[in-house]
Formats: sequence, C-alpha cells, structure tokens
Amino acid sequence: MKNASITALILAAVAVVAANTGCVSEEEKKARRACALDVSGDYVEVRPDGVTAGSLTAANESDKNDVKLTFDRGALYDGEQAFIDRMAKDEDKAAVAGDVDFGVGDDVVVKDLVGGQNISDDFGSSSKVDVSATAFEALPSSPDATDAKVVYALDLVIENGTDQLTGNLRVSFQENRPNATSGDKELHTEDKLFPVTFKRAAVLQQEQSAECKDIVDGN
Repeated sequence: MKNASITALILAAVAVVAANTGCVSEEEKKARRACALDVSGDYVEVRPDGVTAGSLTAANESDKNDVKLTFDRGALYDGEQAFIDRMAKDEDKAAVAGDVDFGVGDDVVVKDLVGGQNISDDFGSSSKVDVSATAFEALPSSPDATDAKVVYALDLVIENGTDQLTGNLRVSFQENRPNATSGDKELHTEDKLFPVTFKRAAVLQQEQSAECKDIVDGN
C-alpha cells in the first residue's frame, strides 16, 4: 500500500510537470495508456426534446488507446452551418451532416505526443478520448490565403461507473495567411466548441487492468 501511494504521488508529480512544461514523459505516457478504460460500444447522443439526436459508435482499432469513433449525425448545432458553408465541395458538406469517422488509421505521432487517443491520467477513474476526422477542403478567405480546411474533432471524457461520454465537438476553420509585415505565411484558426453528451445503454464499470495495477504498485 505504501509503494502504491508513493508511485501514485510520483506519477501525479510527473503529470503536473508535464502540464506545466507542455511535454509528457515516457513513464506518464505508459501509465496513461495502461490505465485507460475500454470505451468501445454504442452511445446515443443526448439532445433537447424536439431536436433530432444522433448516435456514436466507439471501436478499438489496434488497441483500447487507438480509438475510432463513428458519429451518425442528428441535427446540426447552432453555428455549425457557417463552417460547413466554407467547405469547397458539396459532397463534403453532405458528408459532414451524415456519418463522420474520427480517429481512423495510423496515429503514431499522436501517441508519441499525448500518450494515445484514449488515455487516463487518474489511474482509471476516468478516460479521455480526443480524435479528429479527416480535414475537409475549404475555400480560402482571400486570394493570398492557402491550404484552407475545416477540421472536426471530438474531445470527450467518461467517468468510471457512469454511462455518459461528455465533452465537445470542436470545429475549426484553418488556413495560412501572409503576415502583414513580413509576408511570411502564418496559420490562422477560427474555432467553435459545441458541448456534446453521448449516453451508453449500460454503466461503464471497469477494474484497473493488470498493467495499470503494476504501475500503481510500483512493479
């Protein structure tokens, strides 16, 4: 028990340092991955009465840290249409109102940076999921702007012992614009967050994995 407490304090300290410095140690990445909950399953979007709700399917690709989310859209959120109108292709405008896949394919870089698409920084008390969809080509705001795109992402949290994934649908318009002074291209981003909630049919209740327990116990 003493070892577990010491290890927990060490990893907590590492997490604080990582948050303050913007980097995550290999030890912290390992703990985040090992202690993550398995969030795979089917969810229903929670919307106000009278608003068409969608659904969400979470599936593990290579493992529980490598998550694919398929969002079968219900009604669009207020303010979302403005981003869709900036898309260059009509088929993309239609696609984003239908089924949107997040976190598909190779995410090695993401895992190197933050520990995974699905991680836990509190030893399995909760899990955090952060995944993006393939960027949609957009219309530049001016002739001098380049590489315009609209990006959809989901950042969600589920507490162990609950039945809801909650967080945000993040929608961003991004393009490179010339700096007014130097003329060098700079990334310009316009973001909007839409709070979302997805509910499971049953409560997610999971014990710490053997690997997570070993880390907590200092093995």
